Amino acid sequence: DTNIINGTVNLTWIAPVDPENANGGSTPELGLRYQLQVGYEEDDNDHAISTGHYGINEIGLINRPQKNLRNLQEGNYNWRVRAVDHGYSTSNWSNTEYFYIDVTAPSIDTIRANYVSSDQIILVVKFKEDFYLDINKEPTVLVTHPYYPDLGEEGATDDSLLVDKQSFNGDEWTGVLILPDDYSGKAIQIHVYGAQDDRKNKMSPASIFKTPESIISQFGGTAISENGQVSILLPQNAVSGDISISITGQNVPPDSSSYIYEVNRGITYLISDLYDVKPFEQSLLKPGILRIGFPDSTCLVTEPLNQYFNLKCNNESLCAELGGEWIAMPDSGMTPFIGMVDTSITGLLPVLKMGGSQISVGGNPYMQVQIDTFGTYGAFVTMDTTLMSDSIDIETIVCQPRIFSPGGPGSVFEFTKTNILYSLERPEEVTARIFNLSGRLKRIIKPEFSSEPGHQIMSWDGKDSNGKTVPSGLYIVTLEKEDSILRTTVGVLNR
Repeated sequence: DTNIINGTVNLTWIAPVDPENANGGSTPELGLRYQLQVGYEEDDNDHAISTGHYGINEIGLINRPQKNLRNLQEGNYNWRVRAVDHGYSTSNWSNTEYFYIDVTAPSIDTIRANYVSSDQIILVVKFKEDFYLDINKEPTVLVTHPYYPDLGEEGATDDSLLVDKQSFNGDEWTGVLILPDDYSGKAIQIHVYGAQDDRKNKMSPASIFKTPESIISQFGGTAISENGQVSILLPQNAVSGDISISITGQNVPPDSSSYIYEVNRGITYLISDLYDVKPFEQSLLKPGILRIGFPDSTCLVTEPLNQYFNLKCNNESLCAELGGEWIAMPDSGMTPFIGMVDTSITGLLPVLKMGGSQISVGGNPYMQVQIDTFGTYGAFVTMDTTLMSDSIDIETIVCQPRIFSPGGPGSVFEFTKTNILYSLERPEEVTARIFNLSGRLKRIIKPEFSSEPGHQIMSWDGKDSNGKTVPSGLYIVTLEKEDSILRTTVGVLNR
């Protein structure tokens, strides 16, 4: 028989009866010894753990009809045993028995979020497990807002929402989430932890981001990658019809993040994964906002024929083991930007340098930029500040969305703020000022980080300089540059 408890395998068998020999003698049950053969099927080796044959005298013989095995790697095993009497005569081998060692914890296979109404979402969590899930140990599923994830904090700052379980069949967990009235937008961050298999292997906590599968053109909305590193905001009527957006990472190998060296411009490095934003070549009637996260610090590895940022290295000690240099991006002297991969560019860096504004969300750095088409995008750093786009309009300022609801739940307008879109052809200081129609100054806004060339973005949350939400109405937005002042208007509609 085979019994597995906490990783220890206990093999037991019934002692046989030794028949009398020609002289009328036999070995009593307590005097029998055993040879055990244990094989590992993954290597197609029937003797991998225990050979079952020891050659001379009593070497390797077992005195009891049981054996404990520990620290076996995951996989399928087989075993059999035979008895040895005092005269070293052996019985026939027993029938072969089999067992499986499982040391891999369950993980998330997929999470589906079905938005069945304006405030109700059905979540279906499918687990990946090679053995069996412990159905008596149910997972915990919580939801937080992607940009206000105070998960687990006690008191009024705890923004986690408990999902009401509907079923758990050992492979799939289903629950219902009701968004509160003051929830902003439709994007959610799903946290799953606590599931374990029958061998007590407990899953590592997992977190996945979800948004509605379709964005309604009339309302606009947001799409987020499952890892939460990339998001796209489309304003109202940015597309001619409803659209489904997918954002998928390419899992670029760490040692291929170094792009072509340009004379007098240095090397351009990829500091994020490359993300395919589909449907490819989808054109936008109004600029969308693309946001990509990147590490605040990372490891620069220099090899004889290559130099690259190893983005999978997430701490300084591991970087030292790799022989790399731990670099803080703000101190690197390099300019971050969002680029669009363009294979039609030949002889140069095959990336359209779009620029972008650096922001901080939850203490993590992001680049964001306005885009007018879908494609493959990534975050880069370079010593060069020359833009490869000839479509920069430095004399235009636009607010997207043109009407927003800072005091509402974001049920119609995905973000409760407006984005001030502008472009620069060189680094310079800029200031945005918000006035009401009477000409009274309500707010002064400056970029969170110094502005670089390219498409730039600042945001206004609809509040005045005292932190109070401004009344509904039309407001004038000015952008003061070194040699010009640009103007536009934006509407505030409080719900």
